[in-house]
Amino acid sequence: MLLTTRNKKVYAHKEYQSLIPLNVLEEHEGVALLKRQAGIDDDCAHLDSLATEIAKECDGLPLALVTIGRYLNGEKNIEMWESACGKLKKSKLEDLCHVNGEKKGVYASLKLSYDFLKTEEIKFCFLMCSLFPEDFEIPWEDLVRVGVGLDLYKGVSSIEEARGDLRSMVKTLKDLGLLLDGYRKECVRMHDIVRDACLWITSKGENIFMSKIDMDLGELSKEKGWEQYTAISLSGNKLKELPIRLVCPKLKILLLSNDKQWVSYRYSNPLKVSDECFQEMKALEVVSLRYADLSLKSLQFLTNVKTLELSDCELKDISFLAKLNKLEILSFRGSRFDELPLELRELKELRILDLRGCSKLRRIPYNLIRSFSQLEELYIEKDIFEEREIEEKSTETGNARLSEVNCLSRLAVLYLKMNSKCLPKDFAFSELSRYEICVNSTYSYGFSESSKSLIIADIDATLLTTLFKALYHSVEYLSLERVTGCKDLKGCKDLKCVIDASQVGEENPKLHPSLAKLQLVELPELQCIWKGPMSIHIVNFQNLADVYVRRCKSLAYLFTLSIAQSLGQLKSLCVEHCESLEFLIKIEEGDNGRGEKILSKLGDLRIKGCKRLEYVFLVFVAAGLTQLKNLEIEDAAELKQVFHGKEENEAAEEGKDIKLPDLKKLKLHTLEKLTRFFPENNHSTLPALEKFEVEKCPNFIIKERDLDEFQNLQVIRMINCSSQLCDGVLFRLRCGFFKKIKELSMEDCGVLEHELSFSNLKNLTSLSITHFNKLKHIFSPTIARNHMLQLKELCIVECEELEQIIDVKDGEEVGANLLQTLSHITVVKCHKLKNLFPISIARGFQQLERLQVIDNSELEQIIDVKDGEEVGVNLLQTLSDIRVEKCHKLKNLFPISIARGFQQLKVLQVIDNSELEQIIDVKDGEEVGANLLQTLSFIRVEKCHKLKNLFPISIARGFQQLKSLKVIDNSELEEIFGENDVIDEKEIQLPPLRSMCLEDLPRLTNFCHVDYHFIFPARRLGELKVERCPQISTRFSWDKGNKSVHAEAKTPKIGRAEDESPKETSTDLICGSWLHRIQ
Repeated sequence: MLLTTRNKKVYAHKEYQSLIPLNVLEEHEGVALLKRQAGIDDDCAHLDSLATEIAKECDGLPLALVTIGRYLNGEKNIEMWESACGKLKKSKLEDLCHVNGEKKGVYASLKLSYDFLKTEEIKFCFLMCSLFPEDFEIPWEDLVRVGVGLDLYKGVSSIEEARGDLRSMVKTLKDLGLLLDGYRKECVRMHDIVRDACLWITSKGENIFMSKIDMDLGELSKEKGWEQYTAISLSGNKLKELPIRLVCPKLKILLLSNDKQWVSYRYSNPLKVSDECFQEMKALEVVSLRYADLSLKSLQFLTNVKTLELSDCELKDISFLAKLNKLEILSFRGSRFDELPLELRELKELRILDLRGCSKLRRIPYNLIRSFSQLEELYIEKDIFEEREIEEKSTETGNARLSEVNCLSRLAVLYLKMNSKCLPKDFAFSELSRYEICVNSTYSYGFSESSKSLIIADIDATLLTTLFKALYHSVEYLSLERVTGCKDLKGCKDLKCVIDASQVGEENPKLHPSLAKLQLVELPELQCIWKGPMSIHIVNFQNLADVYVRRCKSLAYLFTLSIAQSLGQLKSLCVEHCESLEFLIKIEEGDNGRGEKILSKLGDLRIKGCKRLEYVFLVFVAAGLTQLKNLEIEDAAELKQVFHGKEENEAAEEGKDIKLPDLKKLKLHTLEKLTRFFPENNHSTLPALEKFEVEKCPNFIIKERDLDEFQNLQVIRMINCSSQLCDGVLFRLRCGFFKKIKELSMEDCGVLEHELSFSNLKNLTSLSITHFNKLKHIFSPTIARNHMLQLKELCIVECEELEQIIDVKDGEEVGANLLQTLSHITVVKCHKLKNLFPISIARGFQQLERLQVIDNSELEQIIDVKDGEEVGVNLLQTLSDIRVEKCHKLKNLFPISIARGFQQLKVLQVIDNSELEQIIDVKDGEEVGANLLQTLSFIRVEKCHKLKNLFPISIARGFQQLKSLKVIDNSELEEIFGENDVIDEKEIQLPPLRSMCLEDLPRLTNFCHVDYHFIFPARRLGELKVERCPQISTRFSWDKGNKSVHAEAKTPKIGRAEDESPKETSTDLICGSWLHRIQ
């Protein structure tokens, strides 16, 4: 673990192994960084002395140097540099006299950059970002909406224009190093030191900000000086309620959010807001509340508010918002309320209405949406509109009609999810600048600043032409699922073609010039995407980047060659389960241009379930695939070649190399007829290939020369491949050819005798070997010691002759330095294996986390411990998960000496081991103690018919982390916990237990030995199940006072048990063949 901090107190503790100080830059390093950021080269020697002086003023701090350097970028005028240097010095002497000395340099440079921002608007945008928490991903949209509320964007006539202004401001601030790119799209971040400097700037002057995180009510009540603040941000807090009234006469911005984790469940612990809270905040223009519970009556005094964001809130009395007649942006995103009241029609200035995530919303009154005449953006995620079949209702009871949307003359942005039953007759959407419209679909492409998406499902295509006529020319993402009754998207009968160019006249505008993503799903009659002559005036696919086609069973081909030549931006192509598909690119009579490079941007190609496809591309296409990184082909029964030279003149020149220079992953699955990648007379060159997966391709071969190009392979996965391919790969593994290999998985791949004599695999982290029937052992000690230096995962399956994993001769001393990095071991169906490893090797397993041993019929010990052999301490201390199943010669899993080392074991599953007598081998009278298996959280024991009990009672006392206990079908089991040793404490609590199932245990008489008493607190217990345990005498009861379940062991009685009177504080639980849930 690596911890970074600027606080020396954090690393003052001794437990850190080493401290690595990151000192400030040396003077010459600071000067070099400053000049580089300023774009100053060696030709500007006249600035050297000033650069040195400025670097000194920045105290060697990289952030300060970068900030001031970007401010001076491109400036070669000496006066500008002198001015900057002078202001830095003055700021450090005057403005920063009270600032910590370590921060003066960076604060001064940031203040200088701030002072030289060209407009007050961009300055305020910068300061506004400090209202968000440290390291917060600040959505551009939040900045837009806050800015609109403050009238920050001067001279714009629409919200979309305001977004343009914000983009420009953000770019300027990023160029100056004052803001950083966010990790998410359309987000920015502010460095925590920059944020601190911002809050220092806003600690005085005209704009005074308060930005606090993680406050509770006590801290809030101690805060003074509320009257001075113009902006308050309280985020990530643990407030139960706000004080009755806060006096903030100058306050214009209030951002208030409780901590989501503290709220714990979305609406279980929201912030309570009183009706009088905002009475003394009448200057507010922007209000954002999150995770709050309030009546909107409390907001009626805020008549200057223009932006109101109520996110994830419990809302009442929404009608009071009608008094906020200046309101321009109203968002209820994620909030709970059932109806928008008709009184809101008084909001004549409303420009944005956001109702996304309002799951409880049931009604928007008829004509309310129509009344928002200034509305520019509408976001509705719920199917709320009245169905067209329902008769007209009064405005008091009727719901909104979709036709109201078209009455909004200023509407530019629409996010809408709806049912096609709500479409009025002859309705058509108007032209929009941004939109995501989902009809009969819950899928969302991801609404963003550039969204232009139509997602349409389960609709008769006769509606399509009318509905989206105004949007076809601009759509960037088009998804059609199960659309019926259409011939094409221009004229509708049976959807056989997406675009029929033969029906489009010269006078029509271009179709789909902006289309970036096309998704066609479950269109059973679709025969082609495009039909007719390719004419640039009709169609333009130059922006199409992503095509996904699935379950279009009549589709014979995707593109003609002429269309493929226009797909200059296509990056991803996925075709699945198109059973009639014969070609991806169809060559038609008269097509030319085979010498042109096509699909030059294609990076990802996936094909699955296309039964009639005989080849993917003609061989000439390969020349253009210079950016192809991922190629996956699966379940194509007729595929013979990936690249094919159908005719003599289509094949590449004999002997010529065909290169896919960027291909990193090649996956070929279930291709019974595949013989070659390229035609026989060509050599394939895949120099960048890192991942090679071939499964169930029994006839696929690769030339020896071509295999020699696979030097960069990191992953090999081969299952049921041709002997030629297997032999070629195995030969190179023995020779140490694949030096970079990290993962190797082979199944049914030729014959390996005796051992894997692979060499030079020092980077190998995962090895899986399946169905190598002649292997006697996997490694020699030399190979394991010298070549398996990073192996973490080892999986061995169905190696019938395997006798040892490591070939250790009798009496040979191998030591504990083999396979020390192993974390996962799986051994399945190796029927000659007597044990996995000797104790000498197991001592080295200091990283082992998971052990699975399944169906090894001759296995007698998991770890081979000879009589009298010293085990040592802390063996297998990192092991967290054990599963042992169908190992019918095992008498026990581990001796107690090994089990004492299980310090992290959480999961134990013991299933169908017919001879198992003990899970842990405890001798009679052997002292066990309660410090064994203390970390277990899940135990499952099933079909172990010789077990008498699971563990001694003393071990059970240590199960203080146990959450689930399942004991099923163990025919000889008499007690869950037996009395192998005696403990003084007769009462044992298992507080974390959530589930206990005891099923099909015909001889079970007690949960534990007589006189012991288990208590399960019901706060966590969700399941208690006792089924088909006819002899059980344990009394399960419910203690009302302590809210817990008790299990008291009783002496088994012959005959029918007599009823015992329960204690007054308890109520018996009936345990029969049915389930009880303890609430």
